[in-house]
Order: sequence, then structure tokens, then C-alpha cells
Amino acid sequence: MPHRTHLTPPVHLGYPLPDPPPAQGCAACEALAAYRAEARGAGDLAAVSDCNVGIRRHPHEDHLGDRPHPHEDHLGDRPHPHGER
Repeated sequence: MPHRTHLTPPVHLGYPLPDPPPAQGCAACEALAAYRAEARGAGDLAAVSDCNVGIRRHPHEDHLGDRPHPHEDHLGDRPHPHGER
């Protein structure tokens, strides 16, 4: 491997994604959104990011859009882990 005598080019990061909205009427999503607001007020951006991931991954059709539910392909005849779909 040749010896480098120059710096590597800088890494360019995109803008952060906007906060996902909680699904209407979902207590779990609403709790995550409330905790996200508290965390943001306290300056805990790691917790804000964790809440955003939790809301995005929560299994609601509103969050999934046209994508199939992540468990649909391998559930077979077993019941859905979050109730009927």
C-alpha cells in the first residue's frame, strides 16, 4: 500500500431527516413524541434520534407506506405479533 502524503477528501453528510409524526391515536407513538420533545429541550439529541427511530419503526400502515410489513414475508400461518392486520 502506497504511503499517502495528502489528506483524504472530506465526507459530505446530507441534511438530517425531519422528525416523523406520531401515528394518530397510537399511545406508543404519542409517548415517544412526548419524550422526544423533552429530550430535545434537555439537549439530549441522542435520545431525540432514538425516539425518531422508534416512531419510524413502529408497525403502523401510516409509517410503512406502500412497503410490506417487515414480518409479513415469514409469518406463515402464525398470528401477527402485534395483533390482526
